[in-house]
Amino acid sequence: MAEILPKSPDYYDTGSSGERRIYDSLQKNLNDNWLVIHSFRWIKLQSSSGRKSQGEGDFILFNRFKGILERQAFWEIKRLAFYL
Repeated sequence: MAEILPKSPDYYDTGSSGERRIYDSLQKNLNDNWLVIHSFRWIKLQSSSGRKSQGEGDFILFNRFKGILERQAFWEIKRLAFYL
């Protein structure tokens, strides 16, 4: 079973039933080689303006043998559709 952080899909109240279903499915269907980070937030400094911008990835997937997934690593879930 995959390790998912945070340990509960309710840790962040995203208001998305789709995210909860994906969370449960990833936890159930991925093996121990996977680490999934749910609702990862980041802040980036814009080099040209010096302003900060922020973002959030619904799911970031890491595999202990393959590393972070390319292109599919940051999933945005909207109405159970995936945006890569």
